Amino acid sequence: MKKIKLLYEPKLSEQKAIIQGLFPDEKTTPDFTYTAYHYDSKPKETLTENNFTREQEQSQLRQNDDEEENLEDLRSQGKSPYIFGIILFVLIVGLLLILLMVNINSDSSKPFSDNLTTTTTTTAATTIINPTKESSSDFTIDSGVLTGYTGSGGDVVIPDGVTSIGDYAFYCCSDIKSINIPNSVTSIGMCAFCNCLSLKSINIPNSVTIIKYHAFRSCSSLESITIPDSVTIIEGGVFGSCSSLESITIPKSVKSIGINAFLDTTSLKDIYYAGTEEEWHSIIQNPGFPLSVILDLTIHYESAS
Repeated sequence: MKKIKLLYEPKLSEQKAIIQGLFPDEKTTPDFTYTAYHYDSKPKETLTENNFTREQEQSQLRQNDDEEENLEDLRSQGKSPYIFGIILFVLIVGLLLILLMVNINSDSSKPFSDNLTTTTTTTAATTIINPTKESSSDFTIDSGVLTGYTGSGGDVVIPDGVTSIGDYAFYCCSDIKSINIPNSVTSIGMCAFCNCLSLKSINIPNSVTIIKYHAFRSCSSLESITIPDSVTIIEGGVFGSCSSLESITIPKSVKSIGINAFLDTTSLKDIYYAGTEEEWHSIIQNPGFPLSVILDLTIHYESAS
């Protein structure tokens, strides 16, 4: 007699189906034996190699469902930080827009005429109180040395406390009309006022002791100048090409006047020197007077009446 071993006890209808399917020519009824199935252990025998039992299929389905749930949980956990970041970004942008609208509304609430009146009044007050004095921000000063000027020109007043006017400090400042130097300044640097084409007058204080090379060269609008008693040295080319210079006053304190100090001073007519003629010739070195000047130039010495 043939035996069929199953993992579960089949019903009568199932037994007949199994017999007909496996043993279509068998006349006798085989005996059925079955083995109880537990989820925590594999069955030792199966009906065929390629088929699963009902319990295995259900177990597999439950396992698949569990895996799907775990994947869904992981997806939801991964999305939550992004969702939170998007919400936070939207809130911040909204807050900034609200603040911007508040500021715009507050500014627009001010009458335009009030702002215009305030600006006009401030400008007018500045012009009345200080029509010519330059702002300290127009000067570059380093350790007492004035090294540069960025103002608009006109009548320039150098700030108190400046001890020296540096080389090329006002070079090519063609819009300057007058210069007022404070009595804290002791020296005027090389080419300090070169090519100040509109400069007509300059006040040199009684504290300056030396005027360096070409300090006033090509100041073509300068008509007269007075050197104070404190000056002892006038270096070469100081008044070169001052084509409008007509008169200059030089004190007896000056001990040296450099070469070509008066080169191309084509309008020079009078030099007022506080010393004698002999002293004048001892301090002057080839002044560079133009030939046209020599004939008309008058040097006024101390002994002259």
